[in-house]
Amino acid sequence: MSTVYRVEPDIGVNVRAEPGGVRVGGLPKGTLVEATGGGPTDAGGHTWLEIRAQGSGLVGWVARELLAEVHGEGVSGEAQPGNGGQRQRYRVASDIGVNVRAEPDGTRVGGLPDGAIVVATGEGPTDAGGHTWLRVQAEGSGLVGWVAREFLDGPIGNDPGVRDRILAEAAAREGTPYQMPPDGVQTLDCSLFVLYAFRDAGVPFPPDVRTAQQIRTVCDPIADGDTQPGDLVFFQNTYPAGPGVASHVGISLGAGIGQMWDCHAWPGDSGPPGVTKTNIRSDYWTGHWLEAGRPRQLG
Repeated sequence: MSTVYRVEPDIGVNVRAEPGGVRVGGLPKGTLVEATGGGPTDAGGHTWLEIRAQGSGLVGWVARELLAEVHGEGVSGEAQPGNGGQRQRYRVASDIGVNVRAEPDGTRVGGLPDGAIVVATGEGPTDAGGHTWLRVQAEGSGLVGWVAREFLDGPIGNDPGVRDRILAEAAAREGTPYQMPPDGVQTLDCSLFVLYAFRDAGVPFPPDVRTAQQIRTVCDPIADGDTQPGDLVFFQNTYPAGPGVASHVGISLGAGIGQMWDCHAWPGDSGPPGVTKTNIRSDYWTGHWLEAGRPRQLG
């Protein structure tokens, strides 16, 4: 059973190729990571552990003082049956959140809000009290207990090919014209294009999500340098929506690429109109940048 830790700093942590070495990625506060057995190793004034991030699978070295050990059952990295060696992840889908119980239909030990991400421990499904229960661990808080299955969406984000599928679905619509409002068949707008790409890749957004800003609210903000292919990039004031409001969204091709798949209205130095690969390093898009986000169904 591997030891599990939680990222503690508000600004997250850097993950490095070797102790004190080159940065290979970053992890936000609350991310759960599993020790691989590498380390502890002292270098550069820190003690380093090699870890694997739950969800993304990122592997590298992190300074030990930035990690808090998570105690309790059900937090090991053991493979679960029928899941290709990956633990199933779910999203809470209830406006009022869900109760977490010590045993199926048992005493309440806590609660989780709508949208919280949980990882199945491998125990269950178990029927009790008119519900089917799964034992889960909440990402971030580490809370462990039993939740009624009907309040969970998923499994989500465990398929290693899902990001490739998202980009493939985006590319399949290349050349589709932009129109406002779109007809959803022959024409698209930016948000409908993103919703369709994710839907057809098998990781849809919640059914009440439609606009770029609504998509943004069900993503977790990430650093621009940490974007992976399939993450989203948001822009503001591409029409008069107001500062800090996402008025445009595209699908990132990954950090360092400087491109997104999107559907926009006007031709310019960033690319032609409609669905296309767009240069987000052009003056126009850098001038309207808002933030990057990771859809929660991708973890």
